[in-house]
Amino acid sequence: MQELQDLLRLDSSPRTRKVRDGQRSKVYAAEREAFKALPDVPRTEDVWNAYVKLLANSKTAHKHFGRGRQLRLKFKGRTWSYCVGSNIRLGLGHRGNEWVVIHEAAHSLTRGDVAPHGREFCETYLDLVNEFLGKTWGDKLKASFKAHGVKFRAKRQLSPERLAQLRQQGKTLAFLNGNRSDPLY
Repeated sequence: MQELQDLLRLDSSPRTRKVRDGQRSKVYAAEREAFKALPDVPRTEDVWNAYVKLLANSKTAHKHFGRGRQLRLKFKGRTWSYCVGSNIRLGLGHRGNEWVVIHEAAHSLTRGDVAPHGREFCETYLDLVNEFLGKTWGDKLKASFKAHGVKFRAKRQLSPERLAQLRQQGKTLAFLNGNRSDPLY
């Protein structure tokens, strides 16, 4: 029994555990709302591959991922699209949706071990939409993200100075409320 528990514990180690994707449904709802008026323009696989090369070499890609990312796109018979590494698979229903290609490229161009539809992904996605579809569509997506509660900005990091200042304020408040004897402890 102990061996089984040890194996289960190993299986949930930080290296093998997946990052939770808590925003996926919100992101999907937000993009459906934002892009409902964007026309579909069916394109061939070659045209989409030229487009994803532009995405991979864009200033947004360099900002979020760095240089040298090569994206490849293939048509798949499925109805849904996905991205694995630098390979984008475009489903039957998405062959004319530019925003779907940008969405899948954003997965590949988001750095780090982060949630698939987390803050970092949404920031990359929003930047790519602004660059490739234009500010109008970027603003629509941003407004839709806000309306659906999608987090798309990196968490603010407090400087060590500000953190020390806030701690001191807390200690002073505790002293004033009679919870501590010395505000400088």
